[in-house]
Amino acid sequence: MKNPRKRVIPFFLVVMILFSTIAGLDLTRRALLGEFETDVIKFEMLYSSEKGSWLEAIAPIFEEEWRNNFDTELKMVLNPIGSGKGTIQVARGISKPVVWSPASRFWLSTLNFLWEMENVKPIAETDAPPLVVSPTVIVTWVSYQNEHNISSLDDLRVLALEDPEFTYAHTDPSRSNSGFGGVIMQVATATGKTPEEITLADLAEEEVHQWMKEIEGAAIEYGSSTGFLAKLLLNGGPNNLKAAILYENLVVEKNNGIEEFGYNDSLIAIYPEEGTVLNDHPYAVLDAPWVTEEQKEVANIFLEFLSRPDIQEKAVHVGFRPGVKGMDPSIEQSVFNETVGVLPTLDNITIYNIGNIPGEILQRIPDLWLATRAIDANNSESILRPVDYIVPSILFILMVIMITLPLISISKELLNKRRKKNE
Repeated sequence: MKNPRKRVIPFFLVVMILFSTIAGLDLTRRALLGEFETDVIKFEMLYSSEKGSWLEAIAPIFEEEWRNNFDTELKMVLNPIGSGKGTIQVARGISKPVVWSPASRFWLSTLNFLWEMENVKPIAETDAPPLVVSPTVIVTWVSYQNEHNISSLDDLRVLALEDPEFTYAHTDPSRSNSGFGGVIMQVATATGKTPEEITLADLAEEEVHQWMKEIEGAAIEYGSSTGFLAKLLLNGGPNNLKAAILYENLVVEKNNGIEEFGYNDSLIAIYPEEGTVLNDHPYAVLDAPWVTEEQKEVANIFLEFLSRPDIQEKAVHVGFRPGVKGMDPSIEQSVFNETVGVLPTLDNITIYNIGNIPGEILQRIPDLWLATRAIDANNSESILRPVDYIVPSILFILMVIMITLPLISISKELLNKRRKKNE
């Protein structure tokens, strides 16, 4: 008589291989993070994903300079994440970096507000030094700007009421930094105050709610990605989306090569006369239990490196204005000029102070938007050209095939064994 245990051997083999693979991958991950190394300084920086191309490019330079100047081995881990998500993860202790660098410094106020719910003192200095700069701007088409001469957010509200062709968009403020900053700018305009002057009573005012409903009434998109929103604006052309809240660096990026779309038009950044939020990417060394004095020293050395003119220049070439002084002005002007739809300098625009907005106000901003947003606006990111789906679709199909084929093979083997037994 055949041993019935043989029927389940393939299943146990599959389970053993699966668990062994998972365990091996985890050990590899931990080794790469330096968890098994003793004579090494581990330095983790959590940063907003917008500046990823810059940091990824200059990290190897810093690591090489470290090896040439210090005997102690350094293990750098640079992790990109959305500003809102990163703030929550640090506040809850899910992420434990040495440095947290969100896109805007109002996230540091939010972090302190959440952290101090369970801790005695703040975890981050709200006046942390800036790394690079990119203002939040209104972006429209040159043809539409020539027709309507937009200079403020209130002009957008008037267009929403009077121009049936006007369409508007910003990202979801509960999920995206640019959307959060854009709604803060809208509320400041609606109240006639600076962001730091806004009170809880202002957020409850019917006139403020009405102003918000009027401008949001023209909204057709609330996604989570500022990059996607810029892509939607570009792909749709001048006859689709008329205005959006974006970062200045995206105007530079999208205008480079825009002639390939055949629109005979281009994008232009408008710096609202009421004021704009300056996304200055603060570099906050955390005052947290998991951060050692040695790690703080590394953080300060890395900040000095990031502030060097040659390293700042690399940020300029990927669309950011320098966060520190001392760089040759001609380098900045070669990238930022009216030919790519932006101002050569930010000297004459109104910039809001946002470092000391009370945490309780910041927590209520998304609630105000939820109460006044356009109900029928798209909150997904599905409006892409067909070509944009090709690569993800192919990868998905290949993944399904790789998972399915081994399962089919195992099932056939078990069925054949069962048939032989029945015979």
